[in-house]
Amino acid sequence: MADGKHGGNVVIVLGALVVVGGALAYFLLIQPRIDRHRMVHQQGEPRGSLVAGDVVAVYDHVSIDHEDRDDPARNRTDAATRVTTFDARSGARLAQELIEGLDGCAAASPERVWCAVATQGSELGLYDARTYKRVRAFGDLVQEARLGKLVPGRWRVDGATAVHMLDDGRVAVVDGAAATPTARREDAVPPALRDQGPLAMAPSKGSIPMASDCGAHAAMAGDLMRTGNDRPARTILRGQGPRARVAQAGSASADTYLSPVWVPGEAPLLLHHTSLDADGDRTQLSRLGPDGTAAWTTELARGCEQVATIGKLVVVTTKDPRRRVVAVDLDSGAVRYAAGF
Repeated sequence: MADGKHGGNVVIVLGALVVVGGALAYFLLIQPRIDRHRMVHQQGEPRGSLVAGDVVAVYDHVSIDHEDRDDPARNRTDAATRVTTFDARSGARLAQELIEGLDGCAAASPERVWCAVATQGSELGLYDARTYKRVRAFGDLVQEARLGKLVPGRWRVDGATAVHMLDDGRVAVVDGAAATPTARREDAVPPALRDQGPLAMAPSKGSIPMASDCGAHAAMAGDLMRTGNDRPARTILRGQGPRARVAQAGSASADTYLSPVWVPGEAPLLLHHTSLDADGDRTQLSRLGPDGTAAWTTELARGCEQVATIGKLVVVTTKDPRRRVVAVDLDSGAVRYAAGF
């Protein structure tokens, strides 16, 4: 009887261990994979974009809600930024990566980008532009060079160069475009990082804004865009309302455009809108002739984040999840590809 009872207890214990082990395996191994699959494949909310070399990256906020029916207080939402990269010339999808706490990214070179990630100790790091896998953390480079301790949040990114305040009053500098990035110490502190004393405004925390408005990267109404010493200046003439005429080499166009902005570059490209109604508005791209009339006009999508000319393509990132990246032929205005979710 004793042996039978003991054997029964062993079976119960083993059964309990199997149940517990299965539950742990589900929550630690299976559930994260299911969540990742759902986050990667959901449409998401556009949060910005970046062009680095021939790679276009779009950033989308994605989230998963977990509900506990027995205890609503244990409900939680897991959120991340989904980074999807595309080949700018073909539109082929290159990679997708989920990054929690992504604050922003900036191109350091055609192959690398600087990214600020709030959930990682060093905050700032170099990432591969195609895969968005982290290559090096700024803090690790400083530690390897034995430069001292970083002051949290006190950093700036200017192109390829990242500068981070050290606790001894100097700065650590890293060239992100170098073949083998290393950190060096410098005495010259950028004005934005200086501590002006207890009565002055404290230096702001380092940040990299996501590109979210094409207007921030183009010449707005009344601004003059010069295209080189041997090229005529182009400008947008202020109007009484949202519609405006454009001028090239001093000659104003007869046509008017709704909220137009010039696209930086040699070609006379203009971004403008179809409607003042936000729900019905679409961004359009036009290439203008010498007299300011459109040689071609192509409708892109709702909203515009960033625009770049790459070879014979005008690559535009939009706020429409279905058309996150649209490439237009520079000569004909034909859409060469549109990629989204």
